[in-house]
Amino acid sequence: MNKADIISLLEDAGWYEGRSIDVEYIIKELSNEGYVINNKQIRDLLKEYWNLNIEFKTPDGYFGNIRLNTEVAKDVDKIYIDKISLAIQDNLIPVGSINEDSALLVLSDSGKFYMITDNDVYGIRDNFFDTLKTIIYQDDVTRFHFNKV
Repeated sequence: MNKADIISLLEDAGWYEGRSIDVEYIIKELSNEGYVINNKQIRDLLKEYWNLNIEFKTPDGYFGNIRLNTEVAKDVDKIYIDKISLAIQDNLIPVGSINEDSALLVLSDSGKFYMITDNDVYGIRDNFFDTLKTIIYQDDVTRFHFNKV
């Protein structure tokens, strides 16, 4: 899958070149949940891609989706996110969900994307397009050994 294929999936989800929505209320909601957004990249990502539901078919024929919506922050245990942030030494912000909420997509202050499942934390990639490609094609990701307790 190349960048044009990713763009096609994004366009099917409602994205268009130059998309920029007002995200101040989203930032405020995240702040109310205890998240601090210090990174311009996170704000820019939200402005351009917030509230898209990117649907795709995996190489093995299954359908999946990546939903970019900070509403997931309300359903996440903030203490657990803080523990993971401390363990990887990088502040994490929930930015979406993967495959109908089977995994949480988070973005770090340093610009790296992570996926959190019930029991594991995975480092994905350092940019949005590579992250989408990795999730869609189920490429190798780095698993972090992290104790939930």
